[in-house]
Amino acid sequence: MIKEKEVRKSLGEAFLVASISKDVERAPRLRLGGRWVSLRDSGGEEMPPQEVLERYLEAKRVPPERARVLLTHARKIIEEEQR
Repeated sequence: MIKEKEVRKSLGEAFLVASISKDVERAPRLRLGGRWVSLRDSGGEEMPPQEVLERYLEAKRVPPERARVLLTHARKIIEEEQR
């Protein structure tokens, strides 16, 4: 991790420093139920679409039976797209 304060201190005697830019890689996130949720699993891998949909349905408090129906249809669509 780069400590900006130390970088600025090191550049203190420089005649001119135009700017210090930070290039930060952020994991994709989705706002669900009023909170941000990472679209990566604990191993850092991107979550499959079905798992993202499951989290979405949970956050929206979709009744379990309705969620099952939606997930079944989604599974079919996802499988067709992967062919």
